[in-house]
Amino acid sequence: MKITLIILSSVLLVIVVSQIFGSLDTNRSTTPSLSFGSTPALSVLPIITKYQGIYPEQILSVRYHKFQTGKSVMDALISGDIEVGTLVDVNVSYLNFTVNPIRIIASLGDRLADSIYFKKELGINAPKDLIAKKIGYVPASTSHIFLARFLEVNNINWQDIKPIALQPAGMEAALKNNFVDAVSIWQPWGNNIEKSLGDNIGVFFNKLDIYPSKILLATTENVIQEKPLELQKLVLGLAKASEFYSNYPESTYPYLSSEIRVSIDDVKKVLEKYTFQAKRGSVALSLISQIGVWIRKSQANFQTQPLPDYQNVVDDRFMQLEIESIQE
Repeated sequence: MKITLIILSSVLLVIVVSQIFGSLDTNRSTTPSLSFGSTPALSVLPIITKYQGIYPEQILSVRYHKFQTGKSVMDALISGDIEVGTLVDVNVSYLNFTVNPIRIIASLGDRLADSIYFKKELGINAPKDLIAKKIGYVPASTSHIFLARFLEVNNINWQDIKPIALQPAGMEAALKNNFVDAVSIWQPWGNNIEKSLGDNIGVFFNKLDIYPSKILLATTENVIQEKPLELQKLVLGLAKASEFYSNYPESTYPYLSSEIRVSIDDVKKVLEKYTFQAKRGSVALSLISQIGVWIRKSQANFQTQPLPDYQNVVDDRFMQLEIESIQE
């Protein structure tokens, strides 16, 4: 009799424990979640949502992943390593020359963050002095397009320079070691180069009539089908972060400093090249299409390819719902 009771008690304990863990697994599986990838400079609004607690755990769990370039974010989206991320227009323009599973669901801001940093000691005083110089750039990035556009507006052919492919983290050392004479790169890398090399560095800045780049919120068609409610919550939160930043920018500087990895004093200098405002992704369509034209014009391996149709790359539904909710 005693053995029977022990067996029954053990069976009941197993059942209860199984039910408890089963309940926990169910709760865990029903928690809305998204994996989000971004580069430091493009992650200002996601960083604000994180530090301001805009996404309580029960509303949306967002797992953040850092990348060095927008192209790396794009590759992670395509491979499924992340579900949503921030890109720039040029990433989409290049990708659409092949099969593109990426969908732009919002525009998060504008940027003039790319510049050309050069060594004054080489006699570079005007754009024409870049002819025959070794210039570092990040292929298929805003660094690439800005350099191509800057040369174009100054009547310099791509073939007139010596382009050298580099990654952002290697540009400062490349300048110091005379591996290159100049680099085309975005913030905060440019700010770091100026601080490191001091008065020896000159700058050609971007302007609206050269390359007014866009910050884009991107996902894939699969995620749109599988997690539409999560994406809507994400867009709503980023819109709130945009509003918070426009009203209280300086209150965000301490935590932006640690995430972007520049001093608090330098945060304002870095971010003055950015404007953050959540809008429909379609506001970037004309620029994305124009970049496609620039790509074909400046790169021989694209010149025989037809210009892509970029219309299907944008899905405005999530941003439209956010606009309608504000109007109500």
